[in-house]
Amino acid sequence: MEVTELQKQVDAVEWYHEFDFPNGVKARSRGPDAADHRKLWTFITTALDTVDFTDKTVLDIGCWDGYWSFYAERRGAARVLATDDASQNWSRSRGLSLAKKLLGSKIETKTDVSIYELGKLNRTFDVISVSASTITWWTHLMPSPRSGIDATRDRSWCSRAT
Repeated sequence: MEVTELQKQVDAVEWYHEFDFPNGVKARSRGPDAADHRKLWTFITTALDTVDFTDKTVLDIGCWDGYWSFYAERRGAARVLATDDASQNWSRSRGLSLAKKLLGSKIETKTDVSIYELGKLNRTFDVISVSASTITWWTHLMPSPRSGIDATRDRSWCSRAT
């Protein structure tokens, strides 16, 4: 597929994060608060740069378009599960699917899992990433923030350590 056609596909998605895909194809956040988000992403990147993802299993909760899932994969994670509830995502997870394809990524995606349903994964993970927007949602909009926190804790291997 030609680069111009790929760029049209990318431009048709409303992106939260920003990506530089192969062949000069770019996804840019067009939201009114994109400049503030860029500052937040820089802060998060600085913090995550201290995490050793090598050979780790990673759960990304509220992954949106998968930016941090792909970050963990690039940093050497053995397995990454990117989860989101597509019904709560303004692009219906189209960005996640397209980014995975364009990046040639091997991350696993589940876009039918809310934070309350993490138990049905029946898996634990070495690293759990929770997006800033998910945390905001937890504290302001989630009917039961404690249930969400408990669901996250129960997916972490350290919650089972004695």
